[in-house]
Amino acid sequence: MTLLQSMLVSWIAGQHLLLVGNQGVGKNKLADQLLGLLRCEREYVQLHRDTTVQSLTLSPTLEAGVVGWQDSALIRAARAGRCLVVDEADKAPLEVVCVLKALAEDGENADIPEEDSEEEPPEMPRTLSTDEESDESGEEHLYRSDHDSDYGDLDVLNGRALRGGPQKVQLSRRVEKLVLDLKEKQELFKRRRRDLAKNLAQSKLARGIRKEFLQQQQRIVSRSRQMAKKLQSGRSRAWRHKWVFALVQMDMAVTAFWMGASPQTFYLYYTAQMAVVMSSKACDYRFTEKHYFLLDFCFFANLCTVLWLWVFPTCGYLFNAIESFCGLLAISVVAFRNSCVPHDFARISNAYVHYPQFLLVLSVKWSCEESQCLGMAKGREAKWFVRFWQAWSVYMIWAVVYSSVIFGFARKRIERKQRETLYGYFADQLGFKDKLPRFLRPHSGMMFMIGHQTLFLAGVGFIWIPFPLQAVAALLSIVIFFHNGGRFYVDHFWKAHERNTVLYVDAASSMMSSSAKEMLSLPDGRALVRSSDPRASAGDSDEFLPIADGFRMIVLANRPGFPFLGNDFYRVCGDVFDCHAVEYLDKESELELLRQTAPLVPQEKLAALSDLFLDLRNLSDAGQLSYPYSTRDLVKLAAHAQHFPGDSSEELAANVFGFDAYQEDQRDRLLKALRRHGFAKGKAGEAELFGESRGRKHLRLIQR
Repeated sequence: MTLLQSMLVSWIAGQHLLLVGNQGVGKNKLADQLLGLLRCEREYVQLHRDTTVQSLTLSPTLEAGVVGWQDSALIRAARAGRCLVVDEADKAPLEVVCVLKALAEDGENADIPEEDSEEEPPEMPRTLSTDEESDESGEEHLYRSDHDSDYGDLDVLNGRALRGGPQKVQLSRRVEKLVLDLKEKQELFKRRRRDLAKNLAQSKLARGIRKEFLQQQQRIVSRSRQMAKKLQSGRSRAWRHKWVFALVQMDMAVTAFWMGASPQTFYLYYTAQMAVVMSSKACDYRFTEKHYFLLDFCFFANLCTVLWLWVFPTCGYLFNAIESFCGLLAISVVAFRNSCVPHDFARISNAYVHYPQFLLVLSVKWSCEESQCLGMAKGREAKWFVRFWQAWSVYMIWAVVYSSVIFGFARKRIERKQRETLYGYFADQLGFKDKLPRFLRPHSGMMFMIGHQTLFLAGVGFIWIPFPLQAVAALLSIVIFFHNGGRFYVDHFWKAHERNTVLYVDAASSMMSSSAKEMLSLPDGRALVRSSDPRASAGDSDEFLPIADGFRMIVLANRPGFPFLGNDFYRVCGDVFDCHAVEYLDKESELELLRQTAPLVPQEKLAALSDLFLDLRNLSDAGQLSYPYSTRDLVKLAAHAQHFPGDSSEELAANVFGFDAYQEDQRDRLLKALRRHGFAKGKAGEAELFGESRGRKHLRLIQR
C-alpha cells in the first residue's frame, strides 16, 4: 500500500516511473493497479535483447501483400498523451535504453517555459523511493553511484512544471498521514468492538484494567518496531559507520603509541581491547544468529593469550602454544584477506581477532614483566620437539571441541535452523565442497579439519625463528592488511568511475546530441519535439511530432546481475525517472494474496507454502540457490491447489520445482528445503516431485 501511494504521488507530480525488483514480484500488477485507479489509457511494449531503435519506434504492417510501416506503441502514446508501459527494460540493448532516457528527458522538459527565461531554478538530487521514511532519503543518497547526483528533479503540480521537490514531499506526507489516520481509526474501532464482546460479562473495573494492559502492550510493540526500523535505516547505518571509523582510527593511534612508549605494559591495553572486541562480536553474532562462529580458532587463540597473561603467566607450556598461534593468525590475515576497512564493523572486527594477538606476543618478547619473563624462559628451555608437542596438544584441544560441536552434538540443530558456521562458509558459500573429488565430498568436514591443521603446521615454525624475523613477518602481515583495505576503497571508486564514464560515454553523447537540439530523431526521418516547439505547429508537415502534455512512461526492470543477466537500467536512467524498489511481500500480505487466489485451500497449506518460499528466498540471498523463487511462482502453486484439490503436495510442487531435477548442484539443497516443510519426503515423494513416477504407463495402439 505504501509503495502504491508513493507511485501515486510521483504520478501527480508529473514524473516518469521506474519500478525495479526481482522477477515475479508483481511489478506489472502494480502498474495495472495504478493505471486502473487513475483510469488512464495506456500503450504497452515489451523489450528484448534483439530490440532495435527502428522496432521500438516503428511497427511493420502488411496491406495487400505490401509491407509498410506505422507508428509503434511508443509514438502513439507520445502523440496522444497516453501512458507507455515498458516491460523487461533490463533486456534492452544500450542504444534502446538511451532512446528511452532521451525521451524521458524530453517528456519532462515538455512544459519548460520559453528559452528567454533569465534564471533557472536550482535542482535537487533524486533518490530511490522505498518504504523507508522520507527523512532518510539524504543518507540513502550517499550510497548511490556518483553520476546520479548530477541530475535534477522535476515536479509537475497543477499543470505547471516546477523545479525542486518540496511540493512532492508535502503531498506525499499529506497522503501518508491521511492513510495512517484511516488505518488507526479502523484498528481502534475493531479493537473496541473485540474488547466489548470479550468483556461484556466482566465488571467495569476488569474491562478498564484489560484495556489499559492492551494499550501498554500495543505501545511497547509499536515503539520496538519503530526502534528496529530506525536502526535499520540508512541514517542509522551511516551513523554507525562514522563512529566505527573514528574509534578504529583512534585505536590504531593508541596501539602504535603504547607499543613504542611502554611495550612491557601493552598487555593491559590488549586485554581491554579484546574485552571490547569479544563482547561486541558475541552480541553481533547472537543477534544475527551466527553464534557458532564464536567457536572459531581465532577466538580460542585470544582466550588462551588472556589466560596466560592473567592466570598462568609463569606457565611455559601455555606460552609455547600462544607463540605458535601467532604463525597461524598471521597466515590467516594474508590467506583470508583481512582488510583495513575502518567504517565496516564486520570486516574490521574480523581483523581485530587476528593481528592484535601476535603484536602482543612481540611486545612481551621485546619487554616483559617478571612473571611473564619467567614463563617465556621456561618455554624456551624445552627442546624443540617438546615445544612442538606442547603447541600441537593445545591446538588439538580446540580441534576436538570444534569438531565435536559442529559435526556432532549440534549438527542436526545447525542444519534444521540453517545456522552459519566457518565450515559452512568454506564448504557451501565458497564452494570448496564441490571442488573436492566425489569420493571425498561425504567427508568434507574431516577435510576441513585437515586443511585447518595444515595451516597450523605451516605457521608453527614461528616459535623457532629469531625475534627480528618474527617482527618482519608480523610487519609484512600488517602491510598486506592495509593493502587489502586500500584495494577495497580504491577499486570501488575506480569501478564506479569506469561504469559511469567509459562504458556509456560514446552512446550517451550521441543520444544527448539530439536531446541538446530539443528533439528526438526517428529512423524514418521524423522527429519528436516538445509541445512548445514552434516547429510542431508550423504548417501541416508531419516531420515534427509534438509530445503531448499527458505523456508518461512506466518502465519495469528486473534487478541487474545473476540470474536475470540484464543491464543495470537504474544506473543508466535512474536520474530521469522517479524510481521505486519493488520488494517481496511481507508474510501477512502474502497470505492474504494466497487466500484471495485459493479460498478453498486450507489455511495451513497456504501458510506452509509461504514459509517454504521464504526459506527458498533466504537460500537464494545466501548464494546457495541460483534462482530467487518469486511471488508469481507461489501464486501458481496456490492456483494449482485450488483447481486440483486431489493432487498430492509433490504433484503440486512439481509445477515449479520439477525442472530443477536436472541441475545437480541445486537439487540437494532444494530437496533439503522442501523436506523441512513437508514436501518430497522419502524416495517415493522425491520420485513424484521430479516426475520419475509419472509417464510410465505402457500404451498400446489398437488397429481397427
